[in-house]
Amino acid sequence: MLLLDTHAFIWWRSAPEKLSRDQSRRIGKQLTSGVPLSLSAISLWELALLGSKGRITVPTSLPVWLEVVERDPRLFFYPITSQIAADAAQLPDPFPRDPADRIIAATARCETLELVTADERIRDSGLVSVV
Repeated sequence: MLLLDTHAFIWWRSAPEKLSRDQSRRIGKQLTSGVPLSLSAISLWELALLGSKGRITVPTSLPVWLEVVERDPRLFFYPITSQIAADAAQLPDPFPRDPADRIIAATARCETLELVTADERIRDSGLVSVV
């Protein structure tokens, strides 16, 4: 199963050409099989920040749009559990220090998911299974 990094979610929704061919294929295959795509709950926070700063454009008010995203039946949101929090805090250097990146990666690790990301630092870490 796939966990989308926040930017991968944005690309899937609004700029699918930015996803790699393999990422697009894997996302399509998972959705076709009826299995929702996964996101970390912290991605909602990142989306809210991006929307409030005007870095992404949303079709309605930010709170309404976030609620629509959260209720999308093609998506499943993983909460930040104690296990995920502990794993995120213990990722070794030189893993990115950004808290959202750490929580997303820890979610993939703890839930045994493949992370759809273009973040080279995460991809090169070898600590997360990536697509």
